[in-house]
Amino acid sequence: MIRTATSDDIPGLAPIWHEAWMAGHAGKVPAPLEAMRTLQSFQDRLGPRIARGDVLVWHNGGPLGFVALNGAELEQLHLATRAHGSGAASQLIRAAEATLHQRGIITAHLICIPDNARALAFYAKHGWREVARGPETVETLAGPFDLLCCRLEKPLAPAPRP
Repeated sequence: MIRTATSDDIPGLAPIWHEAWMAGHAGKVPAPLEAMRTLQSFQDRLGPRIARGDVLVWHNGGPLGFVALNGAELEQLHLATRAHGSGAASQLIRAAEATLHQRGIITAHLICIPDNARALAFYAKHGWREVARGPETVETLAGPFDLLCCRLEKPLAPAPRP
């Protein structure tokens, strides 16, 4: 079941985000950024996203994954290891795309590090295409951090007719 996350979900979602982020990023990003990505940092960063109503949680007897949106950006998509292969990630990305489309977004985007092959393959399978590669500023509790990323985009709706 997919629903909008509430602050009650933070204790279940933060460890999922931390574990999934480490699995996809540890040893692949600069050490200072990796050191900033503590469990507490993920707990602290979830609150504002949930308060905006921009987090959808996949729930089955407890949170198993989530997707966070920010404007036209699919900002985060993470799944508990125990839910890999369940189809939950595909359900989450489709729900995120539908939500963005309902908000009037014509082309959605996301960023992903070039060395996260699993994520890049997942996004490609769902119709996302790399359009650029270069430095992106990512959010940390200590301030902005520049990181080499791939920018992927996906059209969500046909362009309006003139």
